[in-house]
Amino acid sequence: MSKRMYGTAKELPYIWYEIDAVEAWLDEQAQQGLRLTDIQRKLCVFQPSDEPPARYRVHVKPHNGYYTQQEEYKETMRELGWEYVGRINYRADVYRATRPDAVEINTDEDALRSLLRSNMWFDGIAAAALIALTVYSLWKKFAVTKAYSGFYDLLLNDIFVEYLIPEVLLALILVLLAAAFLVRLARQRRRCLLGRDCRFDGVLRKRKRFYFVLLGLLILMFAFPMLPTIFGVPEATESTSFDTCPVVLLQSISPEEAEQIVMEDYGIPVRSNHYLLADNTIYRQSGPTVWVEGEGWGYTPLSYSVTVTDVHREDLAEKYYAEVINYHRNDDVSWQEVTIDGWDQAMYCRGIGNPRAHHQDSAGLPALPDYTYQSLFLRQGCRVVWVRYRGETDIYPRLNTLYARRTAAETTA
Repeated sequence: MSKRMYGTAKELPYIWYEIDAVEAWLDEQAQQGLRLTDIQRKLCVFQPSDEPPARYRVHVKPHNGYYTQQEEYKETMRELGWEYVGRINYRADVYRATRPDAVEINTDEDALRSLLRSNMWFDGIAAAALIALTVYSLWKKFAVTKAYSGFYDLLLNDIFVEYLIPEVLLALILVLLAAAFLVRLARQRRRCLLGRDCRFDGVLRKRKRFYFVLLGLLILMFAFPMLPTIFGVPEATESTSFDTCPVVLLQSISPEEAEQIVMEDYGIPVRSNHYLLADNTIYRQSGPTVWVEGEGWGYTPLSYSVTVTDVHREDLAEKYYAEVINYHRNDDVSWQEVTIDGWDQAMYCRGIGNPRAHHQDSAGLPALPDYTYQSLFLRQGCRVVWVRYRGETDIYPRLNTLYARRTAAETTA
């Protein structure tokens, strides 16, 4: 109960279709000297009154004509000695007797059951729609995980925190809402079967707990994506400087190819992303784009990139490195373990690729020349480095000299 500017507001303690209980409760308030003046959703607003207690009745009208003949209904009730007060459902109105000899009115049970059956259809469709939406949403969101090597890759890139956990919480909210619709459907069906004497004890108390649970889940759903900000994770940064790259650049591998680097075609060449458990920086060097005639699509036959992941814990770095190696071993290439001075672990592979493999409609493309690609994974302590090279130079004989950590002189050169 709460005090309002224009009266005292009390929550209706029964479900609207518990007609007898609602009418008895309103009559009880009248016996206490309270006059019902307004109904606002679940709240009934009362004012103190010195008038004799009045009777209250709930009247459910048939569907046909209700929307177009509302004033006619009210006028008919007025002639019978009943004053319209408000409504507790779009087809259930509350009336107050204006005189002691007012003709008694009773809710038509057939009209009430017809309304409940309509509500049951709506609840069933709403529950099915929510379940379908949940399945589709989870399928779409978890499809992005295919682009990652596994659990630790998702963890270090904050995919769990910013996408998957909020999506699971949203799915849980939708499932709970669907369950609520099904419970309400079952409750209305029971009311249709048992009649006016049916009671549902504790429903409002359970409903409040349900709302608190939904509110808590909503707060968590919006809080998880904010965790990086809460813990002070910096924003992503962009740069044109390669000074911080921990391995040598394309100039040391193939000076001739390095002269083909076109900075403007690739935009900002260095981008750093920061996460809760890792920092990731990508250094890119790329040659000119070769455009396929008539397709509006092109590829780069020459590229060199270094992806540096600095994990905040060494045990996570070890597991992440093992996961990435295992993921890429599924490719149709042969990986071999190599030893490189200054690095704890290293894996190398070489293969043949074709630009058509990176286009959605590869069947519609003309024949394109193959290219040679080489990959190298390195780990030293908490740092994991992935070097990718697409070009003509065979880097395998020079791994130890070219891919050792750059010295201070090389870094500043």
